[in-house]
Formats: sequence, structure tokens, C-alpha cells
Amino acid sequence: LVRMPSVELPWLRALEQEQFPQRIRFPFVVEQKLDLSLPEGYRVLSLPPSREGEGRIALRETLRFSEKRNAVLGETKLVVKAEQIDASMGETLRQLVAAWASWGNKTLPVRAR
Repeated sequence: LVRMPSVELPWLRALEQEQFPQRIRFPFVVEQKLDLSLPEGYRVLSLPPSREGEGRIALRETLRFSEKRNAVLGETKLVVKAEQIDASMGETLRQLVAAWASWGNKTLPVRAR
């Protein structure tokens, strides 16, 4: 198993502790991209499922394997379009921030050919 690389953003994780309703200054997007080249002779057995979020607060995750480059390509993107966040949206934001932050906990099963 290969663990996916990721970045930790303390200010983003701090949103999990905020009290809502609340107004934010501006909409924002936070994303991580992955381009993981595998050594020659290795292949990915399976990929975690993609996630296509919709709405004013959404999380999108995509992963695909490029046979031509023998690489895993992926992206996770948290999109917050709302400036006024009520209690319900605040709970959604907490859950999606936690999911975005857990990107690095995912693993990719690989095998030597």
C-alpha cells in the first residue's frame, strides 16, 4: 500500500471548531493535486472512489491511472461559494473540511508485475 501525499493546513482545520451561523469575508477554494509516478514494473490494483460534490459548499475528489505515464493523477478540491453560512451549512463545512484533510489517509494498493 502506498499512502497518498497531502498537506496539512492548520487554518482550514480551525474551521471545524467555528460556531455557526457566521459570515466569511469571501468565497474560497482549497485544492491539492497529485501526480504520483510509479516505478517501472508496478501497477495500481484499484483506486478509491471519486466524489463529485454539488452545492454552495462542495468537495470534489478525482483519481485516475494513466497507463501511458504509469502514474496516478488526482485532485481534491473544497469549494465554498457561500459568504453567509448558517448552522446546517456549518455542519456540512465541518464534515467536508475533515474529509479534505483526510486525503493523506487514503492508500493505493500497488503490485509489482
